[in-house]
Amino acid sequence: MIDCSGRGGVMATRYLKNRRFHDVFRNVATWAYWKDAKPLGKGPDGAIAVCSTPSGWFWAIPLHDGTTSVGLVTGRDLFNEGRNRLGDIQAVYDEALAQCPTVLEMLDGAEQVTGMKTEQDYSYVAERFTGPGYLLAGDAACFLDPLLSTGVHLATYSAMLGAASLASVLRGEVAEEDAGRFYETVYRHAYERLLILVSVFYESYRGKEYHFYNAQKLTSGERDNLHLQAAFDRIITGIADMDDAENAYRLVQDHLRGAESGDPNPSTTSTACTR
Repeated sequence: MIDCSGRGGVMATRYLKNRRFHDVFRNVATWAYWKDAKPLGKGPDGAIAVCSTPSGWFWAIPLHDGTTSVGLVTGRDLFNEGRNRLGDIQAVYDEALAQCPTVLEMLDGAEQVTGMKTEQDYSYVAERFTGPGYLLAGDAACFLDPLLSTGVHLATYSAMLGAASLASVLRGEVAEEDAGRFYETVYRHAYERLLILVSVFYESYRGKEYHFYNAQKLTSGERDNLHLQAAFDRIITGIADMDDAENAYRLVQDHLRGAESGDPNPSTTSTACTR
């Protein structure tokens, strides 16, 4: 059973109850859709704008139907303070827009065609991605702060890993436990790499004196749990990517050896899968 239920996460939230929210990125995203917004003016057609404000940052995403999604990401405490002070979510959104010249220019002459939509505390990870007879894919397993728009990548990457893992089990090439360990390890590493990058983006922001950006720093507990220093070193030195390439090469070699010998389940395959 493959759980592709998105952020609803049926297995993690209803049955396994193993979803853990991050101590950082406890933010609020509030957004609306606009008609007749101007293009960004920089980059290729359809480019997405990511613009900072003192209280957080905005996205502006042109969509296929001609509308543009414009969303504010801000800290939960800042959001609640603004809503209490100004009266409603629309006023919080409008005040932040007034502090973001790039997005204001894009919306000059545009019309907001929907009410406000809001999500909060959306960065999480399940304690386990696999188990006997199941695996969690995409957002059902984990979700990050949307700063780098990583959701589609993680969804498709986990789908590829899941398909490869389960196909190997069904063909009798590896044991289910070994395939699950491979999926868990590789997908979690990819997620943690992106978690590090998002954190680095926030911590290096030039407006880091603002409370919102300081609040995104990973706590010592998060760092210890994720082994972030070791993971970061592997990313910046290229070791992680080289290991991925090496493991893929070894898997092909092992498969070919099995085919040549007539053995569909060579003893070295499960070792390569679980590294």
